[in-house]
Amino acid sequence: SVRRRRSVCQAIRLNRVDQIMTILVTGAAGFIGQAVCKKLLMDDMSGVGVDNLNDYDYYSPGLRHTRLKALRAFPQFEFSVLDFSNPSEVQRFFAKNPLKE
Repeated sequence: SVRRRRSVCQAIRLNRVDQIMTILVTGAAGFIGQAVCKKLLMDDMSGVGVDNLNDYDYYSPGLRHTRLKALRAFPQFEFSVLDFSNPSEVQRFFAKNPLKE
């Protein structure tokens, strides 16, 4: 529903500067994450993609790196390797990328 999508976007918003939103997308190197990032970037939003790039993922490392390379063609895209199961990594990430209203 529209209401649910709106609340999800509000929950993952990192900052808003002059009507350009920066959205955090987890799993950015995966099939769905890459598609979401690409759509947001094509709609003139900024994206911060994160992925743990683990070796146990369904996709090959080469495919994940190819997807990230395509996203890095957008100047408003940033990527960080981040494992959400590691609290200290998460804390460092959000210290560098604070959530803003």
